[in-house]
Amino acid sequence: MAIDLECWLDVLEVYSDEEIRRAWAEYQRSGPRSARGVLYKPDPGALYQIIERNRAPAREAEYRKMMESIKTEEAQAEAERRASLPTYERAKEILREVAAAKTDKPDGDV
Repeated sequence: MAIDLECWLDVLEVYSDEEIRRAWAEYQRSGPRSARGVLYKPDPGALYQIIERNRAPAREAEYRKMMESIKTEEAQAEAERRASLPTYERAKEILREVAAAKTDKPDGDV
């Protein structure tokens, strides 16, 4: 019996009491039954599967939120990168300055 109890604790220890109670109630309502309608005794894996199935929508929503955040950050970084680029006029000015600097130096200097 001690090994059986340890197994239950090992499998379900990461879940809250509320999640375990909800899974137990769901198992009571919809768990497998014998031909006479008697509920089969669950193992910890049955409750584990119910809890994980119930957690899936929350995990998916969290994942979508994280991906939206990443997309927003990437868009913001791209906008900042584009804002830091010189304008066409400034680029022409830079080229003129570079060309003027090269022509101002004495022959032989680069």
